Amino acid sequence: MYGAYEREHFNWTKYGYSSDITKYFEGVSCHAEMVRYALWHALAIRTAERLDVPVMYVYYEDYANNLEGETNKLLSFLNLTRSVDGEGNQVELPEFRQSDYSDYFTLEERAATSELIRRVLKNEKGIELLDRYFTEWNFQKLVNQTQDIV
Repeated sequence: MYGAYEREHFNWTKYGYSSDITKYFEGVSCHAEMVRYALWHALAIRTAERLDVPVMYVYYEDYANNLEGETNKLLSFLNLTRSVDGEGNQVELPEFRQSDYSDYFTLEERAATSELIRRVLKNEKGIELLDRYFTEWNFQKLVNQTQDIV
């Protein structure tokens, strides 16, 4: 976790991080990894645009909510068909086991990480693709995000 020791002993600007970004490291576990995560998404979007290739955005948790539908959308995008068994029946999809790691981090850590990623991507296309994962400190938005817990 970024804290006082790191603030005093590390100069992140010599590693290419601007002071505009490093001020948002506070409270973020693995902050350098979070910056890389955000930049990876930005560069993937830029690359797809420059290469002018078709793109389909896939969200992990959508498979938990609608495995059949999401699988069919992906197969259609790839111009593929479902596998069939020896009798011509579609092969059953395996069970989808969704992992949720949100309990590994406090709400404060999740909100700080969300803000860091927003700042890294503030001028990038595609930030809205990650919006569903951001945690807010706005009380009303927090209430809406945690409605199922309460």
